[in-house]
Amino acid sequence: MTNNDLNNIFISKINPMGSISFSTFKEIYAKVPMESLLGKFAYPVLYGNSFADADTSGNTPPGKENIASDTDLTSRTGLDYFFPFVSAGPEQSNPDEFSIGHEAGNRFVISDFSISAKHAVIVKKSTGFYLTDLQSEFGSFVNGVSFGTEEVLLGDGDQVTFGRYQFIFMVPQTFIKMIFGGVGKIKSTQQMFDNNNRIKEAISNNYQQVLHCAKEKNFDYMEDKLLSIISLIPFFSAFSIFEKKLFILHSNNLLVFSPGKVIVRENEPSTSFFIIVKGRVDIIKAGGSQVLNTLGPGNCFGEIAFLSGTPRSANVVAHESTVLYVMDLDLYNSVEAETREKIKDQIIRQVSANLVRKNRKIVELRKEKIGHESGIARKSKYYSEPEKNVTRKTIIEFVQSSPIFSRFSDYQKSGLSIFIRDLRIYKPAQIIVEEKSSGDGIYFILEGSAYITFTDDDVVLDEVQSGEFFGEVSAFGEKLAMENVIAKSAAKIVHVSSEELRSMPTEIREKFKDLILERIIKRLVKLDAELMALTA
Repeated sequence: MTNNDLNNIFISKINPMGSISFSTFKEIYAKVPMESLLGKFAYPVLYGNSFADADTSGNTPPGKENIASDTDLTSRTGLDYFFPFVSAGPEQSNPDEFSIGHEAGNRFVISDFSISAKHAVIVKKSTGFYLTDLQSEFGSFVNGVSFGTEEVLLGDGDQVTFGRYQFIFMVPQTFIKMIFGGVGKIKSTQQMFDNNNRIKEAISNNYQQVLHCAKEKNFDYMEDKLLSIISLIPFFSAFSIFEKKLFILHSNNLLVFSPGKVIVRENEPSTSFFIIVKGRVDIIKAGGSQVLNTLGPGNCFGEIAFLSGTPRSANVVAHESTVLYVMDLDLYNSVEAETREKIKDQIIRQVSANLVRKNRKIVELRKEKIGHESGIARKSKYYSEPEKNVTRKTIIEFVQSSPIFSRFSDYQKSGLSIFIRDLRIYKPAQIIVEEKSSGDGIYFILEGSAYITFTDDDVVLDEVQSGEFFGEVSAFGEKLAMENVIAKSAAKIVHVSSEELRSMPTEIREKFKDLILERIIKRLVKLDAELMALTA
């Protein structure tokens, strides 16, 4: 039987919901050698990862269901199916458009209370697959970040979340290796249909009651209802139940804005940032009426201005009746250092995801406007290391004299000198960090310079010079590197691993994260200028 015959059988097994089970897929291709399958199976997929369970235990009264914390592994149920990006028949009006929703007629159907009728759409273009949220009730997220109504280019391994359902976007080769590399026993998803309407009604009632209480500023006996709502918002997923309840105690930080109400004004000073609990807001530049973006539940705004102390960069106006959770300085400074760190981590995740999206957009625009660009040469990933006594002396001098650590006390600098042990020497064109690999920490350039490139073509996006650092996007959170970094000239680099960062005292880690945020903000400003030039 030819591969074409097998692929036809595969397409015929896709059910009306647009999905196919892992077991069926394995049965179809069981006798095909992996080497052959890697070259023949040509469909990217949304790999069914898991969904968050609703708490329907007997201890929870009806109407007070909670969505369990994402950080509790037992609270997520595995999925036994995946969605392939393939046109299964000629009846589709646009074979390159894949809509997601709970109604029949969508290409990918997920029957769940957290999925809107028309939730999102993924469109295949010449440069890849692009996700756009369709102003869904519970939002669409890429790697835990929502981009409002802006489209997002999906990359291999991106975590894609719709409501409480989590998938991984995979190119064919990655998917084949995942499936035949051994997928453990996956729980049945039949329970996702159990009590679905009751849970949906309970969540809806919770929203209405919280909205009423927010207007009246009376939150007596609302703890369970608020917990069920904020547990659906990815920003809060990293926090423990105790920490979530701590935020709920500050229920006065919930504000309601009527349609058309200005929430923040451009150039105003910033002492807080906002998390959308319910409703939508429009981002509008001052002096104009054009909506730059529309943000929905789960989105944050104002977080960069809040942490950097810079003025607001745009007007934000309520698109409809909107409930916001306000994270202000009083609340931020009142929580424990560990909780404050998590807040900063979530903000870093938000802004770094925006950085990656803009990088991808720039690459796409360059291809459209400039055409193919010649990339730079690259060599091996090998590097050399000086003798231990030279390494120790160089690191101590670097920590003590570098302006990067000017905000660290002498005591903290001494501690850093003990934690940091890795000094590397790279030759021109050697790979320092490779895209989609574990970046594993922060890299400080003592001497020389390096290119930042994107995709296998190695088209230069930026350069980092002596006195600068990189690796900030993947340093915290153990995420894969999103860019290549290649030595431009001979380079001497101090490497601080993720393990070393985690083992540092909290006050030092917080200062590192401040450095990271400053670096990301500078890069965002630079990318915004390039985007404006490319779209002019």
